[in-house]
Amino acid sequence: MTNKEIDFFLSLKKDIKYAPFMAGFFIILFISNAYFEFSSVVNRSASIVGVAALLPWFVQSILRETSSSRSFAIIEKFVNKDPELIERVNNRRSNKRRNA
Repeated sequence: MTNKEIDFFLSLKKDIKYAPFMAGFFIILFISNAYFEFSSVVNRSASIVGVAALLPWFVQSILRETSSSRSFAIIEKFVNKDPELIERVNNRRSNKRRNA
């Protein structure tokens, strides 16, 4: 596994972690726009449709049933079988934290 693939694995984990928060933010934004109508571009009915479209994504991301979650689970099983790979992933993760 190359460093790029390890970076992809770590970014996938981060995306899975933040997906429910992003979906929740947009749902709250659409609901508040439907109630207060602060955006003239997006009317009330479009906000309601937006909420209806985002609800499945929100539920899937909370239940970890997205395609990203499934991909992460498959890669994680592969990584956990090799002790050297676990060490490389942990080193890469700690290096990213130091550089951030």
